[in-house]
Amino acid sequence: MTAEQATGALEAVERFVDRGASLIELLALAVLLVGVIRATIGLLHARADRAEDFLRLRRGLGVHILLALEILICADIMHTVVRRSLEELVALSAVVVIRTVIAFFLTRELREQAAPLSGVAAKREPTR
Repeated sequence: MTAEQATGALEAVERFVDRGASLIELLALAVLLVGVIRATIGLLHARADRAEDFLRLRRGLGVHILLALEILICADIMHTVVRRSLEELVALSAVVVIRTVIAFFLTRELREQAAPLSGVAAKREPTR
């Protein structure tokens, strides 16, 4: 294999990985869209006097946001494979760190919200 062929093969792999990362970003967008649609439909059916309905909706939307963030981190990792300049790598690293921090705090908030919901579910179940 000549140097020219190797360069062409490397460029083809880079394009493939970059396009794959872009498809993964579209998947993250679809996950967010599904979450927003489900939350909107749930909001239309929720009773205004039941706070636990809104907590469930918020938690469901938070789960979709968290999943989309994790998917976007995967896409960012793929993008780092094809980025060659230090400037691009630093920018992508910063984005990954920001998304990871957001995911951490969102996970913590979802866990805190799960406690009241489990208490509500326990109150509704008949005791035997």
